[in-house]
Amino acid sequence: MGTSPNPSNSPDRIAGQIEETRARLTEDLDRLADRVTARAKRRRGPLAKLARRAKGG
Repeated sequence: MGTSPNPSNSPDRIAGQIEETRARLTEDLDRLADRVTARAKRRRGPLAKLARRAKGG
């Protein structure tokens, strides 16, 4: 590690990266949850197809 401050490691930049990563993970989790619930609904009959289409999937 150097003694000169590295601008890429500034607290603001790190906080921004954490926020971006958190947002991306949240989106991924939402997508996974949607896929799981869609799969569960699919077994319940013809209405599942309509629900999925209305949701945009």
